Amino acid sequence: AASISAALHPDGKALYYFAAMACGVQNGMTSTYSANLIRTTHLTGTSTDIGLIMGQMIRGNWKNYWKFKVLVGLAASFWLGSLISFYSA
Repeated sequence: AASISAALHPDGKALYYFAAMACGVQNGMTSTYSANLIRTTHLTGTSTDIGLIMGQMIRGNWKNYWKFKVLVGLAASFWLGSLISFYSA
């Protein structure tokens, strides 16, 4: 819907509403699937979680290392997607 809205009305605000709605749906689906362990549409929450888990690992608690790997991959995907979209525009 966001793509169609952007194509038909490039200056309209509907694109932002559809994009926000899509992020909310994605976040709700992944929160339900992962029992609220991973938020996929918030880079700030991801960065905070990476920092917290790094602190735990420095203290010797490697219990959440699996989550650390997932979050680092997610953050790297955000950055890679940002770079690709920046240079393709």
